[in-house]
Amino acid sequence: MKYFYFMLVLSLWMPFALLAQEESEFTRQITVEESSQYLPDYLDGIYIGMPLADFENVKDTLMLDISNNASDMWFGATEEVNQDGIDEVVYKFDKEEEGVNTERPLYQINIKFLEGDYEEEYISEKFRNYNWDSYTKDFDNTDNEEWILKTNKDYLLIVKKTADTVQIIATMAGTEWDPGR
Repeated sequence: MKYFYFMLVLSLWMPFALLAQEESEFTRQITVEESSQYLPDYLDGIYIGMPLADFENVKDTLMLDISNNASDMWFGATEEVNQDGIDEVVYKFDKEEEGVNTERPLYQINIKFLEGDYEEEYISEKFRNYNWDSYTKDFDNTDNEEWILKTNKDYLLIVKKTADTVQIIATMAGTEWDPGR
């Protein structure tokens, strides 16, 4: 009988004990300034939300191919990499819109990988092997996966994996991914 009561108390107590544990033991959220949590090592010093002026201090923009979008919502910079398994990186910045995002933040990074297992290794290292506080969508096609991750900011990160490209997108206010648009 003692065993029965012990198991009953244990089964009632265990869920509360698990809930009382620190959140970081079970789930993590992205700290966007700590880009090593979600970006390849090659992009050290770059992070989502980074103001354009800070980006220009890290990357030589004269060596990047700058492109403007016809919608006047964003402009992009493409970097040919061809190292560390990365073919090219596209950086998308918000254009100033009536006082929203006056620092013109980096809100999307598209990473195109070279052929091989580079993309798979990156995805496994940064997203699959961690218990992120996230929503994960697996598609019927195994080349496509998606994660929606909580951050320490007022926006989420969407990570989309396709055959050879990973997009890291912030649902930042004032951008094309603004959920309020």
